Amino acid sequence: MKSFFSWSIRTHLLLLVLAATIPALALVWWSGQELQQAAVEKTQEATKRLVQGMADDLDQVEENARVLLTTLSNVPTIKHMDQKGSTLLLTKLHKLHPRYANLSLIDLNAHVHALSVPFSGVVDVSKRKYFKDVLRTREFSVGEYAISYTAKRPVLHFAQPVFGDNGALTGVLGATFDLSSLSQAFDAAGLPAGSAMALSDSRGVRLFRYPDPTRWMGQQESIGLWESLTSLGEEGLTVAEGSDGVRRLYAMKRLRRHKDDPSFLLARVGIPEDKALGEARSIQLRNITLTCAVGLLTAALAWVLGHFIIMRRMHLLMNTAKRLGQGDLSARSGLGHQEGELGMLAEAFDNMALAMDVREAERVEFEQKLRHQALYDHLTGLANRSLAVDRIQQALERFKRRDDIFYAVVAMDLDRFKVINDSLGHAFGDKVLEAVARRIVNTLRGLDTVARFGGNEFILLLEELATPGEAIRIIKRLRQAIMEPIEIEGREVQTSASFGIVLSPNTFERAEDLLQSTAIALHVVKASGRGRFKVFTPRMLEHAQERMTLEQEMRQALERHEFVVHYQPIWDLASTDMVGFEALVRWQHPERGLVGPGSFITLAEETGIILDLGRHVLERACQDLATWRANDPSARRLTMAVNLSNKQFMQFSLVEQVAGILESTGLPADRLKLEITESNIMVNAESALVMLHRLKDLGVQISIDDFGTGYSSLSYLQRFPVDTLKVDRSFVSRLGLDPENHEIVRAIVALAHSLGLNVVAEGVEENGQAVMLHKLGCECVQGFFFSRPLEHAHAEEAIGRMPER
Repeated sequence: MKSFFSWSIRTHLLLLVLAATIPALALVWWSGQELQQAAVEKTQEATKRLVQGMADDLDQVEENARVLLTTLSNVPTIKHMDQKGSTLLLTKLHKLHPRYANLSLIDLNAHVHALSVPFSGVVDVSKRKYFKDVLRTREFSVGEYAISYTAKRPVLHFAQPVFGDNGALTGVLGATFDLSSLSQAFDAAGLPAGSAMALSDSRGVRLFRYPDPTRWMGQQESIGLWESLTSLGEEGLTVAEGSDGVRRLYAMKRLRRHKDDPSFLLARVGIPEDKALGEARSIQLRNITLTCAVGLLTAALAWVLGHFIIMRRMHLLMNTAKRLGQGDLSARSGLGHQEGELGMLAEAFDNMALAMDVREAERVEFEQKLRHQALYDHLTGLANRSLAVDRIQQALERFKRRDDIFYAVVAMDLDRFKVINDSLGHAFGDKVLEAVARRIVNTLRGLDTVARFGGNEFILLLEELATPGEAIRIIKRLRQAIMEPIEIEGREVQTSASFGIVLSPNTFERAEDLLQSTAIALHVVKASGRGRFKVFTPRMLEHAQERMTLEQEMRQALERHEFVVHYQPIWDLASTDMVGFEALVRWQHPERGLVGPGSFITLAEETGIILDLGRHVLERACQDLATWRANDPSARRLTMAVNLSNKQFMQFSLVEQVAGILESTGLPADRLKLEITESNIMVNAESALVMLHRLKDLGVQISIDDFGTGYSSLSYLQRFPVDTLKVDRSFVSRLGLDPENHEIVRAIVALAHSLGLNVVAEGVEENGQAVMLHKLGCECVQGFFFSRPLEHAHAEEAIGRMPER
């Protein structure tokens, strides 16, 4: 793909013209945004007025109810609790006041004595707040927002005491205002299609919503919309997405009976954002289109003029440059040097021929420098990889013709060099490398080759050896020299080195194969310890190839979904009920059958495959438990324990990954228990503390696995947001055999309980172990004594056998 600067001048000119249209486009876009902002403000003002009108309407409703009920309470028919006469009177008044759901007369037993609407059955209002308040205060009372017993609609209750001729309380008059009547003002406002109004109580339960009230009444407001509205305070404006998925401009107001009343009614009116902004966006799109059309027309004109004014002269210059590139120093442009910028460029071309000889000399010198840089390390001056490979290949060819002498190729790696770099800086580390390089050169013989392969790795070619054992003696001497302290800038540092050695005679034909074998031997040294050396053997290569084959098979197994999850039940010792599962991965190998994790988990950790494998296990376990919960109510009290490897636990995106899996599977967070080994947590306790808190904020449970095998500090343990300690199977297996081991388990259980944690013991294989654990206060156990890990279908059957609770 061509770079920007390789385009033609005419193209650049075209781009300049098009770039000139950008400010115009920006201005058009900005004016469109202004139009949209004005439309938003106009819409919000309309919705604000409507919400305020609803608030004023409710205030007027309360005053009207007070007057109506006070007047009614003095009517003799009402004072004398005449059921028939009261019913007739209330029915007539209800027709005159249709905004009320009903009018009622209630006796002192809280039973509706007379009602303005037909209703069969006894209506008991003893639990209604307005009735209790009237009995307590003997005054006009306003009740809570509720669903009417008789009308089955959201209402607001008003009540007035009724006193007999002797002044004694004889009953209570009630007026039930139908909140849905507030929609009359909404209809009259003439808002765009898709607009909506709603009333919700202080708990976020929708009392009324217009249009389509029956669909939405009684539902909980969506969390996002409710938080957006309530964050505005008593009243305000916002843009949010409604429960129906439509994004609207909302005006809201909290309606209270008095300013100190904690209960409120939240009224809101919303107009679809696309309706409010539709006209403004159309104008903005039209203006942008016109501006783009003008810009394209101008660009086309610039393209044509550019060809005649600039490009023909440029072709002359290009031909001149081509001739100069071919070595024709007599080439000239033929353009006048005074013809503006192009004339200046022509003069530069003509002067170029005079400088060609000088540049040719500079080129030769530069090539010599490049050749040195290509073969030698710039930091230490040692041979680099290319030169070392070449010399090793030459040595291989040379020693094929001689069998009386030997050679050795050694891969050397400085131990803990990263610590020096990280703690003292890379500049200091470079000086350490230089000092080590000098020691290697001074220790080896002049005929040997020393090369730096990058970083802290060196390759040594030892030639003309009398015996293979001589190479070992040289390496021992070099190892001792490198271990001597190095003083740099007044600071003394000490390091060591590991060596992987290939000795002759051998069957290698290529230098790269030989170097690969030294790397394999060096890897074996690093795996078994540092400051040592190993001589390559064919078995090492076989082992490396086996690891490579296993790694490849594991990657293919992930793609083919050969990894399956089995579930080992976890039991409550007190009730003997199953309380959860631990998810355990197995490999359904097409040739070897079911393979346990001990055969592949370590390599998965080393290669990073554990990240994809761990995510697969977590997703599968969460999905299976979510499915069981949906199919069997008994499964809803179960938890799912999933192990996190060290690499998984150190992932920065782990929290988002867990949250995404919980959301996609629908499994409640508190049903997932993440198990992290004690040793993994203590690798970096402070970082682990942060990660554990982030995971805990999701709502999941945290368990420390294999507790007692690591080195966790009690102070850290108190700070970790942990729910469970899991006793390692190595302690459980020796219960009853080793008194000291028994005390260790007792101490772990006591420690957990003192910190408010529960305890799970794993690896329980005998009844005696379960009995002792129960006596020690251990809450839960798992192991072969109770159940082996179960396949998916068998785990589902186990859930089906659980007793109902």
